[in-house]
Amino acid sequence: MLELTGEENAYLSSLHTSEYESHRRRNSNPVKGTCVWLLNHPKYQEWLQNQESSIVWLSANPGCGKSVLSSFLIDVLKHDDDASSFNLCYFFFKDDNREQRNATFALSALLHQIYTSQPRLVQHFVSKQSSGNTDVTKHFSSLWNIFKATVTDPGSKRTICIIDGLDECDKDSRKEFAVALAEFFKEAKQPQENTSCTASLKVLILSRPDNIIRNSFSSLPNVRLRGEDEIEAVNQDVDRVVQASMNDLEKAGLPQQILVDLQHKLVKGADMTFLWTTLMIKLLEEAAEAGASKTDLQKILQSKDIYAIYHQLLQKTSKQEETIRMLQIVVAAARPLTLLEMSIAMEIRRERVGREEIVQMMKHPFENYVKSLCGHFLRIIHGRIYLVHQTARLFLLQQKTKPSSSRQLVNLGSPVIPQNFIWRYSIILEEAQFLLLNICVAYLYMIGGEIENRDLSAKHLEGQVPDLGLLDYAAKYWPLHRRQVGNIYIEWETWWRYDRLCDPDFAGFGAWVQKHPSYVMNFPGRMYIQGARNNTRDEILEFFGLDEVHLRADSAGMGQPYKEEENMLEGSQSECEDNDQGLDQVPTEEVHPAQLTSATEIREMSDRFSHYRRMQDRELERETALVGLQIVSGPPKSHSFPEIRSSNGKFSLLLDKQ
Repeated sequence: MLELTGEENAYLSSLHTSEYESHRRRNSNPVKGTCVWLLNHPKYQEWLQNQESSIVWLSANPGCGKSVLSSFLIDVLKHDDDASSFNLCYFFFKDDNREQRNATFALSALLHQIYTSQPRLVQHFVSKQSSGNTDVTKHFSSLWNIFKATVTDPGSKRTICIIDGLDECDKDSRKEFAVALAEFFKEAKQPQENTSCTASLKVLILSRPDNIIRNSFSSLPNVRLRGEDEIEAVNQDVDRVVQASMNDLEKAGLPQQILVDLQHKLVKGADMTFLWTTLMIKLLEEAAEAGASKTDLQKILQSKDIYAIYHQLLQKTSKQEETIRMLQIVVAAARPLTLLEMSIAMEIRRERVGREEIVQMMKHPFENYVKSLCGHFLRIIHGRIYLVHQTARLFLLQQKTKPSSSRQLVNLGSPVIPQNFIWRYSIILEEAQFLLLNICVAYLYMIGGEIENRDLSAKHLEGQVPDLGLLDYAAKYWPLHRRQVGNIYIEWETWWRYDRLCDPDFAGFGAWVQKHPSYVMNFPGRMYIQGARNNTRDEILEFFGLDEVHLRADSAGMGQPYKEEENMLEGSQSECEDNDQGLDQVPTEEVHPAQLTSATEIREMSDRFSHYRRMQDRELERETALVGLQIVSGPPKSHSFPEIRSSNGKFSLLLDKQ
């Protein structure tokens, strides 16, 4: 295998913008004998065996095991006798994680896997990345052109690509990706001049029925494999899953006569849905562990609606306030929180909180505490907390009501639980975002207070920040949550409290900005400024889109880059051509009009930071490898870039090419 140079390895590392391997591991292993129906399906066999470029879109309803099937196919292909003759790559989209919701992350992951398998091809990326000052990993069109050049290189092996959950990709990004794929395969059908080229691209997409995907692929004949129609095959897999669970329950001590009845009712109630089946099995196993009668077990199986099951899972909690608080944090989080991060966040209940106070209140072992509150409604995978399924988010979130100045958002205290409380639609997204924003802000103020108390000077700050474990999330995502909340319900004192975090004289300023890749890249020489000019804070607020003008623009619906998080309920649920088994659709949110700044006034403002705003925070979860590895301009790792200032306060960096 070709050995890469140090520079080429650095470029390759810069494509590792998401933890695509761990994203795949979120899915459970299939029960033995399941999923094999697809391997024998004529459409799959034709797709795999045809040497020409081709694409198949396998659609199926929610909860039917698409992601488990994707992971199964990847394992099969990895262990294929002919595996050395092709490059295998994959990506799993999920709408609960920022780095799994955008096609640029997907393309970076696909390229990283291809170049790892066939290193010679990395030159396509190196030549493009080194030819300019723009980081192409942030631009879909640039990455797509590199991807096309890579997979059609005459020296490339066949490329087999598995894309799971494309319907969970952000709406605009999903459309861009689907259209690009359709155009590629439409062109691939045209007669080629170079018939000796053996390179080809095989793409298999698994998703819910989705109108954006369907419309994009309308020009491609016979592209869809309708999993919804594979009734017999899916039901056989459900039977195998149920049979495996019956074996486990028998080992747990349940008598055979009870198991026969349970098996019959499980199979009958599954309706081709693995989600319902697996949740039922978990409830049965839980009841069996505690000891249960036949009547008890049969009562569990009476819930055939997935929302009824969700209600049943949450109804068991004896601490409603704590449970709702945890679920608010989960649905508002920009990425899945770790157990440690959640354990800290749960104990931040006031604006001025001390480090020792948090330590004293943290629960141990916290995984047990999560299970005691939310049971099987939450899943813990590799130390991170997830909702059990995408439909669980739709179950929780209330349709956004028109903002009212009379209604106040909950700050850091426990939520008020009404007398006739029901779990369905119990969370308002903007209230959850406001809660998580204030948790992040309170934590950053705690960090600042500790730094002041310990008298840590700016130059000695790095490596000595008194972090309990929430700083990485709070630093990277509090600006996002601030924009989500906007101006509604924010009092002047609270507004000032948020703005002060962007003041270089704030003791915790250096602690949080050094965790923010966007700031490190754009303000490399200003990490720990003290006594800066008065307009420095305003400059930083503008950079993050937190100044008054941009916050008002967001409220007016003009700040589209920041509306992405507030539109997470749009997409496949409301766009499915099928009924999605009766799951309620969530209407598009009504935008609150602002009587503030005009669009013209906004456009006339300085465009100094427009590049950052257009990127929609995509770089928050990635390391700035090209800067750190000194392969663009060779800056020192201390980030002490020289700079010059104009009379109006604008500055530019003096980066000499080496």
